[in-house]
Amino acid sequence: VTNGVANSALNLSDGTLRVDTLNVNNGSPMSFSGGTLSAFTINHNTGSALTVGDGSGATATLNLRDGGTVNAANGLVLADDAVLDIGSSVGAASVTGDVTFNSGTEWVLDWTGTHTGDVLTVDGSVGLGGTLTVNFGYTPALFDKLTNLVVLSGYAAFGDFDTVQWSGGSLPGNWYVTFNKTGSDDIGYLEVIPEPSAMTLVGFALAITAVVLRRRR
Repeated sequence: VTNGVANSALNLSDGTLRVDTLNVNNGSPMSFSGGTLSAFTINHNTGSALTVGDGSGATATLNLRDGGTVNAANGLVLADDAVLDIGSSVGAASVTGDVTFNSGTEWVLDWTGTHTGDVLTVDGSVGLGGTLTVNFGYTPALFDKLTNLVVLSGYAAFGDFDTVQWSGGSLPGNWYVTFNKTGSDDIGYLEVIPEPSAMTLVGFALAITAVVLRRRR
């Protein structure tokens, strides 16, 4: 890589490649099977999709720095063993082209306050899948929401995350995080909710209270 331009086949299987701008053009295919690529702008113009990870078991991490952009006319595919990370804390990034999250993909999403978290804007369709790991940078309250984590520019979204998990922060044992699809340009939102069993207990307690109050009257 010279001045951000891949002059021959680019193979990243280990270590870290950090650039401001990476231009991958026809005749210089890119193989990204492991390691970390940290970039502000990636222009991928090879006639094929920009694929992160290959399912071989090595983790391939794509770190798009805050405000970063991927221009991939044939799409961005986050294959098995790929990790997407935006910014160093909360960040925003955009992709021109379709984005596909395979079942073995992980998106590490930072959520640092009510309605404050990573945002991915996609000028293309989005296929959801894999694991969404929510990295809390604060202690959430019950029913806190994070919207606009993925914003579409008039295209479709399909699929869903297979797993939603979290790290950091402090959630009581009977709370968890759920992703709810909306079907709009903002494809869904995250919400901190109690487990269904906890809600059942609350409903039962309210019902008992109502009966007691009626009897007292």
